[in-house]
Formats: sequence, structure tokens, C-alpha cells
Amino acid sequence: MFEERPPTDASAEFDDDPSQEHVIHEIVSVVADVNDCDVMDLPPVSEVIDPDAVETVVQNPGANVVLGFEYAGGFVRVTSEGVVYERAGLSE
Repeated sequence: MFEERPPTDASAEFDDDPSQEHVIHEIVSVVADVNDCDVMDLPPVSEVIDPDAVETVVQNPGANVVLGFEYAGGFVRVTSEGVVYERAGLSE
């Protein structure tokens, strides 16, 4: 039979709340989904990126800026529209 494999990437769009706390929560949630773990098992995002920088990106939609950083074995991209996480080495 076919072996079910976890996804290698995931994304989430931001809703009407681009606050720093909401954005950090979305990042951690997406990464946890891909890594099939609890959000509490992940290191704090603030250990790898300044949360103020993340907030600046999402609160300036006209700036067309992408913030990228390595986190939890993969790469996170944050824009004013949402977050994308790609786990390293598992792309098909």
C-alpha cells in the first residue's frame, strides 16, 4: 500500500488581524503542521528573527516586501498576505 507522508510545505493567509502576536502564531502553527509536532515543541521564533521586523512586513502591504528566514529545519517566507514554510530536503 501507499505510505502516507507528511506535507513538505504549508501556507496560511493573514486575516484582518496583522498584529505581531497573530503573525507569530500563524508562523508557528504552519511550521508545526508540516513538522507534525505541537507548537510548544518548536523554539521561540524570536530566537531566529526580530518579531518587530515581522510585524513591519505584514503591516505595510504596499511595500511588496518578503521576509525570509530559516526556522525549525526549513525556510519561512512572510509577506503582507501570509506565511509559507518549506521543510528543507523533502521537496518532491
